[in-house]
Amino acid sequence: MRRNNIFLIGMMGSGKSTIGRLLADELGYEFVDMDSIIEEQEGRLIAEIFAHEGEEHFRRIESHVLAELFEKENCVIACGGGVVQQARNHMFLRGSRNVFYLDAKPQILYDRISGDESRPKLSTFEEFEKLYLERRKNYLRCSRRIIRADRNPIEVVHDIMRHL
Repeated sequence: MRRNNIFLIGMMGSGKSTIGRLLADELGYEFVDMDSIIEEQEGRLIAEIFAHEGEEHFRRIESHVLAELFEKENCVIACGGGVVQQARNHMFLRGSRNVFYLDAKPQILYDRISGDESRPKLSTFEEFEKLYLERRKNYLRCSRRIIRADRNPIEVVHDIMRHL
């Protein structure tokens, strides 16, 4: 049975949480932020998980949470920016007909996150752009549709709704 969840993927700063909340409200769905679920389950911030157990450990947790969320219904799910880095996650995402890649130019994304102390630290735009380019091929591989996220969030929500 196919679930009717909507998955939002993309780089940090692409608006997954903002757009996800608005979209969920519009549809009467539950909004789920994967990073928040992980922090709640682990009882600590993602940065702490990375610092103490490393990225590989975090990615295992992330994959487990994604598998759990895939079984829910009527949810808009804001995935973590790196969820596409694990091949095992591609199976889940490609199995859903509602995976939207929120994309914008790297400079726009970088500018959005630059002053946010809660974001992972990427020291330079060049470092951020390199990460963007590494992940982009997987975002494209896992998504059903690319949505321009360099617009007003309401416009983005309406664009997604046209494709449901």
